[in-house]
Order: sequence, then C-alpha cells, then structure tokens
Amino acid sequence: MEIIYRAFDGKEFKNEDECLSYEHQQEIKALNLQSRFFNFDGEVMDINDLYHCIENGWYMDIVSIEEARIIAEYAEREMSLVLFKDKPTIGRFYYNDGAEEWHNIEELYSVYADKLKIFEG
Repeated sequence: MEIIYRAFDGKEFKNEDECLSYEHQQEIKALNLQSRFFNFDGEVMDINDLYHCIENGWYMDIVSIEEARIIAEYAEREMSLVLFKDKPTIGRFYYNDGAEEWHNIEELYSVYADKLKIFEG
C-alpha cells in the first residue's frame, strides 16, 4: 500500500508535511507580494517561501499596509510569532537578535541623530 498526498493543484507528494508546505507556498505566490526579506548577508530571499523568510530573515521591507497585515497574520497563525510591536505597518525593519524582535530602521536614525548632537555641540 502506498499513501499519496495530493495538493489542491494535483501535484502529488509522499509526505504530508511537504504537501502542506507546497500548498502554503502556492497560496503565498498567488498573493503576488511585493515586500522583500533579506538574509543576514543582505541577499534577497524568495517571498513565496514566507515561512523561511520570517524564520531566517534579518531584514524586511514592507511596502503596503495590506501586505503588512497579511505577513503579520501569517506569522501569528503559522509560527506563533508577533512581527510588529503595535500594529502592522509599512517600512524597513531589521531583526534585533538580542531582543528577539523586529525594529523599524528609522529607530536607528533617531538614536544616531541624538548621539551625533553630542559631538556637534
């Protein structure tokens, strides 16, 4: 006896997890997301593998509120992770490994500007 797992588009798998992963990727692909994730080295990641992006991404560029909401809901539903402190928002973010949370890159600019004022007198 052989058990075959068939995705909604007819593609067959021998493993349930692979089939489910494939279906999730296809659903994400259909959304045609324009936001981007980057790995530690700054290389663009494949947004269609959103789970991998969230799990391994170090930087993200969220281009619309709608995409922010979709990505945040996915992270909470599939990974039990909260990506945004308050509410989903657009912007460029980096992952703070020490705090284990995403921060808007604009925060770095304000911290830098405050420190720079000290030297500028």
